[in-house]
Amino acid sequence: MFSDGIVNVFRRLSGNYKTNDLFKVGEKIVMTSMIEARWSSGKHLRFGSGEDEINDIDRVFKTLDGKRHQPRELSCEMNRAFAENAEYSGEYFSAKAFKNGNLHLKIKRADLLERVNMMIAKHYGGAAISKGRG
Repeated sequence: MFSDGIVNVFRRLSGNYKTNDLFKVGEKIVMTSMIEARWSSGKHLRFGSGEDEINDIDRVFKTLDGKRHQPRELSCEMNRAFAENAEYSGEYFSAKAFKNGNLHLKIKRADLLERVNMMIAKHYGGAAISKGRG
C-alpha cells in the first residue's frame, strides 16, 4: 500500500518538462498548478491540492528515513518562505515558487530518492525504470 502511495504521488507529475519522468523521480521535479499569488504578500501553495501533494511527498521521504511525519509541517514552512518571495530550503528539499503556478522541487537526499525510484520500478515491473517519456 505504501509503494502504491508513492507511485500515485509521482504519477501526477506533468510530462511536459524534461526533468519529469513517468517511471522515476529525478533530483529536480516541476510541479504544475501548485502556487497561487497572494494579494497581501508573495505566493503560497495552492490550498487543498498543492498543500496535499507537498505533504504526501514529505510523508514518503520522512517515512523512508525513519522519521515521524508532522502533517502540514512542510507546507507551512514553504508558505512562510514563499510569502516573502524567498526560496524554501530544508533537510530533504529546496523549492522555488513561480508566478505561473509552477513549483520547482529539488530533492536533497540521493539515498532516499534511490529508494523511492526502486519502489516505483518494482511497481512497474522492474525494467521500466530505464524507460522515459521521451
